[in-house]
Amino acid sequence: MSVGIYCRISKATRNDEDSIDTLGVERQEQTCRELAERLGLTVVDVYVDNNLSGKAGVVRPNYERLMTDILDGRVTEILCWKTDRLSRDRLALQIFYELLRKHDAKLITDQEGEVKLDTPDGALMAGIRAELAQYERAAIAERVKAQKKQKAYAGVVLGGRYRMFGYADKHRTELHQTEAPVVKRLYADYLAGVSIRQLAKQLNEQGISSTGGRRWEPKSVSMLLRHAAYAGLREFRGEIVAKGSWPTIIDQATYERAIAKLANNIHRGPHGNTKHLLTGILYCELCLSRLISASTRYKDTTYRTYRCPPNEGCGKLSRRAEPIEKDVLALTAKALANVPRNTEPLDTTELDALIADIELLGAARKAGRIDMATFLDQNQALNKQKELLTKQSLSAAQPSSSTVAEFEAGTTDQQRATIQSFFPAIGLRKLGGGRKFDLSQLIFG
Repeated sequence: MSVGIYCRISKATRNDEDSIDTLGVERQEQTCRELAERLGLTVVDVYVDNNLSGKAGVVRPNYERLMTDILDGRVTEILCWKTDRLSRDRLALQIFYELLRKHDAKLITDQEGEVKLDTPDGALMAGIRAELAQYERAAIAERVKAQKKQKAYAGVVLGGRYRMFGYADKHRTELHQTEAPVVKRLYADYLAGVSIRQLAKQLNEQGISSTGGRRWEPKSVSMLLRHAAYAGLREFRGEIVAKGSWPTIIDQATYERAIAKLANNIHRGPHGNTKHLLTGILYCELCLSRLISASTRYKDTTYRTYRCPPNEGCGKLSRRAEPIEKDVLALTAKALANVPRNTEPLDTTELDALIADIELLGAARKAGRIDMATFLDQNQALNKQKELLTKQSLSAAQPSSSTVAEFEAGTTDQQRATIQSFFPAIGLRKLGGGRKFDLSQLIFG
């Protein structure tokens, strides 16, 4: 008989020196060799997957090699410490058991004895162990989530695969002597008016690489500027939950100003205008998600499109941008031409007062008279009210004070404002096969 030993561990640790499961594959192998000696078996190969999860979807090279050797008849008996070392996914275990049945191979474990698949009772116990392995994996995942949340709310850094740019180590205990000044300069330059694209270009020209040794892209610079950790703030699932204990690179006021500017420019192109005319206005009729701008290549030609995002929506709808934009612009111009011109001045007293309140709130935060949580809460409420008043002002003033010629010659942002004053949201229906776009596919609301 040809005997192979399989060993696996998700992550080696020394929190429990008495546990084979936590200490590593070396003791699993030693235990299995002792088992082989007791059974009078000779081990011909050892298959080790160190620091690899047993959940479905994780590629484990030596587990794959083991199954290939069983398939080819090179291994007829497999020893392991416990069945959950093979996998913690019940479907994966059932597939492995079926492989053993077809090729008349045996599985013997140190903790659970021989897995007998040729009897009803043995098959039942194997199935129960598979269910227990999957349950344990789910339970471990829940415990890990709870631990991460607890540490996040305590302001603790968990570390990760890579250290954060600007810090000397994964736990941010010290600032990186050359990178920290770069981070500080990036915030200062961005707030002074330098574009994110230009910042990325400058970093690459100066030979400054990311922590992974890669060139900087505008997206990676944007992600850096959004990271609250540089201001000493602990984030958890997108929310600031605590004050961190690590050294800061920028102050909170600088971070908040950068975030406000980034939020204002989220849908804008390099010249300050919205990149696509109907981004945020069009929505999918199937799932009601807002459509995003994208590009599609067909027969060596690239087209601008609006599509339903697969990660947030159903992902089942996508249409070329130009025909939709052309018709929406024409409809808006027609509606604009029919609106009586209003020569009365617009009353902006309430909006002006609200803008003054937002400025006072920012000054109070900068002076330290209010804490950050209060500032964020009040600032969000005031800005929502400002957005509402701004839309009302546009609805009252834009159509009556603009001519069709001014609308057609306006910037993308100006055209969007006028379109939204008439059509705040426009739904897009899914086409049947081969149908071209026409106005019947739009839902105006």
